[in-house]
Amino acid sequence: MRVLHLTRDYPPRNCGGISSAVPALVDALAGIGVDNAVISFDSWRGRARGPASFAAAAQHGILLRIERGSPVAEISAAHDRFEPDLIHVHHENLGPFAFQLRVERNTPIVYTAHTYQWRAARSSSDQRQLLSQSDGVLAPSHALAELIRPHTAAPVEISANVVRAPTAGQRSPAPATVAYVGRFDHTKGTDLLFEVMRFGMRAHGELRFVVAGGNPANRRSERAWRRRWLETAEVGQESRVRFTGWLDAEGLEEVYRRATLQIVPSRFETFGLAAAEGMARGVPVVANRAAALAELIDDQRTGFLIDGDDPDAMARRIVELCQRSDQLAAVAAAARETIHTRFAAPVVAAATRSFYERFV
Repeated sequence: MRVLHLTRDYPPRNCGGISSAVPALVDALAGIGVDNAVISFDSWRGRARGPASFAAAAQHGILLRIERGSPVAEISAAHDRFEPDLIHVHHENLGPFAFQLRVERNTPIVYTAHTYQWRAARSSSDQRQLLSQSDGVLAPSHALAELIRPHTAAPVEISANVVRAPTAGQRSPAPATVAYVGRFDHTKGTDLLFEVMRFGMRAHGELRFVVAGGNPANRRSERAWRRRWLETAEVGQESRVRFTGWLDAEGLEEVYRRATLQIVPSRFETFGLAAAEGMARGVPVVANRAAALAELIDDQRTGFLIDGDDPDAMARRIVELCQRSDQLAAVAAAARETIHTRFAAPVVAAATRSFYERFV
């Protein structure tokens, strides 16, 4: 079977989200004999002025990288070189390219709804079109599947993300150190994170935070969020929070290795990849009981869930847990085992290939 993936920000470009999930899936599918190729729209803006910018590349399964414009002829040529049995679309804005290929080449389309973007008018239109016209739809969680099923007649199946196994090495948590990993925005609960940091450090004199993330595609927004923290932090708290910026895989491994706990204050998650990656590395997670996070975490057994937008409750829970090393060790072990069982590459790849076979 030959599958052509249309995605954005494929490695070595790393913006989190699908730029982590898609290569993990591609590698997993290759491991069970699926032949993959990738067209990646890297930091792409379809309406950007100027000529199309693209480069063909053969390494790592990449057929084409696109930076701006709409090189339709080149996309069609890449499709014809590879001759896929199926097109897998991983970003809602790329649907029009897939539909053109289907019209021209009659190649079936599967769409993974990695995000839920209907707040923005253009994204809403693109996602609705993919849901209504794709041959099959994959959702990484039951929470997202329930939201999208009313908008498609295509079969919808749950297909979790592959969670890569951590590199070998022992954890060495620093005392009372809480990590946040991910983007800065309202949906991710960045404002709640800042409140938890304020309340937590007020209640625990040794509590520290490491904030690993930001907005790699929008530095202005990232700077605005950092200013917001500085404007709300209490006296002496600035020195107890370390903002690392966006990290590569090696940098993230060090953050996870040194964290006592990981905080995930998101208001909505379609899967919760950052939480799952922390759990896979034995980091106990404290998260909002929001959408897919409530599926990912079994409260008190594989992590800890807090109801609603309640930064005070989350801060109190973190302070309490920092003093209960035995409970944290048991939860970390259960979380690691659960993630490695449910989201191992062969498990996810086999389910995805089985779904593909319904349309080929």
